[in-house]
Amino acid sequence: MCGRPSHAVYVATRAGLPIVSIVVPFWCYLLGLVYALSSLQFLLWKLPFSFAVKLLSQLATDHDEGESDEESWADADVVGELPALLGKPGGGVAKPTKQKPDTSRPRHIVLVLDASGSMRQQDVEADAETRRELGSQCASLTRPWDGAGSHTQPIVSIVVPFWLEAAELCAAKFAREHAKARPQDFFSAVAFHETATAVSKKLLAGDFAETFALGDRAANGTFYLQGLQEAADVLAEYADLPGELVMLSDGRPADTKAALNFFQAPLTFLARKQKPQLRVVDFELPEQGIFGKKHVIRYRAARTHFSFDGTAFQQKKFAAGPVVRRQLPYMRGGMRLVYSFQDDCVSKDGTWMVAKSSRYLDAALNSRVAVEAKSSALASYFASLFNSRLQNSGAATAKPATLFFVPCYLYEVENAVPDVPTCFAAERYLPGVFLKYNSNNGYVADAQLPHNDLVQAFLHFSFEEPFEALQAGELRYRALGKKT
Repeated sequence: MCGRPSHAVYVATRAGLPIVSIVVPFWCYLLGLVYALSSLQFLLWKLPFSFAVKLLSQLATDHDEGESDEESWADADVVGELPALLGKPGGGVAKPTKQKPDTSRPRHIVLVLDASGSMRQQDVEADAETRRELGSQCASLTRPWDGAGSHTQPIVSIVVPFWLEAAELCAAKFAREHAKARPQDFFSAVAFHETATAVSKKLLAGDFAETFALGDRAANGTFYLQGLQEAADVLAEYADLPGELVMLSDGRPADTKAALNFFQAPLTFLARKQKPQLRVVDFELPEQGIFGKKHVIRYRAARTHFSFDGTAFQQKKFAAGPVVRRQLPYMRGGMRLVYSFQDDCVSKDGTWMVAKSSRYLDAALNSRVAVEAKSSALASYFASLFNSRLQNSGAATAKPATLFFVPCYLYEVENAVPDVPTCFAAERYLPGVFLKYNSNNGYVADAQLPHNDLVQAFLHFSFEEPFEALQAGELRYRALGKKT
């Protein structure tokens, strides 16, 4: 991968499902279609496009170009320094500081827009900011639609725009906002339905924002593969530039399997090439959370706690101390093994915790990552705001239940210990039965479950707050009296 440009993929969808925000980093190749996709990231969300523009602009401009592309993508999960407001309900969201223009190496951003027939639908009211900014563009955005009659009024008078119009406006505004921070970057655009066409190629961000238009394209089915292949060709055509791909769609592809294969094939190839080694382990029952002299590993590890203040994360480090872990895991997931664990500095009453470490032996898969810990910090922030808003609303006659997210810590082993990863995450063990209220693929539990109204209200709250793109997509709860 050395010497080749880095590429990233962002996927923005508007599906009629509970909203999710998932970021999954990989290293992959696209079999000659895209050169060295050294970091593949998915981002799914459903949100007003005025906020989408701000989010996309942040995603596309916050890379540290002082480092190599490979280093900057590898460090994407390292937390930044911020003042902490966690635990101060109602503290509000801090305003982001103004970024200085980045004059480093140009990048190539390819926008892939869904132009299928389903994008003729309407369901989102244009906000005041959008209507205000559309004032000078209304004439160019008034056009008939294939098979759906026509509208003759300027779009500024249409309170509920078509999805394709919203996507087109979002793309133009995104480029315009992006140009303020990185005017040296280039933009291209691909429109797709059953076929795909490059409607614009390698224009400077400012020029793209002024000239971009999709035309009359909302027709036919939604085939992601066509758009992805065309975008890959555009990226390959300008292979000297690090590339980023942003997809805007209603999230209902007709070729899900084919589109997934487009990504999975190179990932499978890379996995076979690297041959990651799985840990060979036996398992024990979870009830064997006993930390005596036998079947345990004792060592020293430093602990890091993360907090979130509405803008970014902050970390608090604790000195290394003695911890103990069972030798055998009692459960495994797709990527991690779960062990009984104990840290007296966290569970002072002698209760045990759970430690989660990679199933793989490869150093790259055991590096310092903080995804789990940061996710918990983010959830705790929103829960504190939600609890405060609920308690102050006066709507409930009795004291409402309280949402609580178990803190998750990052541990780093002080000295190398056999059979112990250098880095792992740990949190308190909660006994009992867990209930899944919703998931990140559209599942919503029966309305009769305890605290269902509270859980679903929190889900919507996390979407309506200023960071709606970070909505809690999968919620699993255990009832603890009036604390959930």
